Amino acid sequence: MPAYKAGKRSILLVARYPVGGIRTYMEYVYSQQSLSDINYTAIFTNNYLVELHKTSMETLGIAYEICADSSSALLKAIVYQLLNGDYDLIHSHGYTSGSLAAIPARLFRIPHIMTIHDVLQNNQFMGTRGYLKKRLLPKLFNCIDILNPVSHDVENNLIEMLPSLASKRIATIHNGIDVQKFSSPDKRDLHKELGLDKNIFLVGFLGRFMSQKGFRHLVEAVDILLRRGNPPRDFRIIAVGSGGFIREDAELIRSKGMADSFVFLPAVSSSAATMMGMNAIVIPSLWEACPLLPMEALVLGVPVIASDCIGLREVIKGSPTFTVRAGDSTDLSGALNQVMMNDRRLEFQAYRELARERFDSKRTAGNLSELYKRLIC
Repeated sequence: MPAYKAGKRSILLVARYPVGGIRTYMEYVYSQQSLSDINYTAIFTNNYLVELHKTSMETLGIAYEICADSSSALLKAIVYQLLNGDYDLIHSHGYTSGSLAAIPARLFRIPHIMTIHDVLQNNQFMGTRGYLKKRLLPKLFNCIDILNPVSHDVENNLIEMLPSLASKRIATIHNGIDVQKFSSPDKRDLHKELGLDKNIFLVGFLGRFMSQKGFRHLVEAVDILLRRGNPPRDFRIIAVGSGGFIREDAELIRSKGMADSFVFLPAVSSSAATMMGMNAIVIPSLWEACPLLPMEALVLGVPVIASDCIGLREVIKGSPTFTVRAGDSTDLSGALNQVMMNDRRLEFQAYRELARERFDSKRTAGNLSELYKRLIC
């Protein structure tokens, strides 16, 4: 049950998949002063990152309930909370959470915001089931008071894929990060920790090992670089993360005889020190909504190689980022070669102040607070 404090509004947070961007979004946004005068209760499912999410909620002082890792269990948990709590608003995170909360919110006459952290793709609407889904989703989403995409790319994707949506319900608020956490972080000495010569160039990949993140294209890019011979520097790809296809990816690397070029490290709860220990960060994603990793790296002043995929391109626009075509391993190989010859670190350092202004989650939280005020009289 929620832990209410007298005199405060109460909001129910719903997250079917509180991993990656959603968990970090909550950490960065709900920690801001403009959203501190609210009682939050979060419902999330029991998945492989549940301990990290529990820690995040406890740090933020947010009461939480954990349900089984299924949509039906989450729906039951939502209804239970609405029957037994006194909520002023529901804020769901992600398409699945929003879809599940849409009807209960309408039945209980509680305002509902759905923050959209992903893009829709054509392959999600293939076949009979996909056809029915494409007909059903606009009806569900039109029951939601505000659809809150985290970038203009996500907004445009939503309108393109579901053109029958009422556009007046859409209110885009860009993602942001807690820039104070990245002002003067400690530097993780990865060379010493891994027993590597200090002259070895470290390229960091941080995130889940899912097809979306493009890690296989990074593997292919390294293969191309090594087969061409004589890279400009001795280098290592430092892959920090968990989940997904990590075992299959590691086996692919071994099968290509490149195990010496990659180091796998477990996911970390705070990435700043780890990124500071890298010479560059690579983000070869195939699609994103509004990723936080490039924001963090740019605020730190760490050189970034990133693809021009949807969502990511919006974040890196105007920055000194080494940009490559999404899904193009040859182009990525060339960028790796280029950054090792000249990482343009001074340009990235000079961009830090503008990055702090662009990506500050205080702005995100302030805009979200205004949305809350619109719905909670």
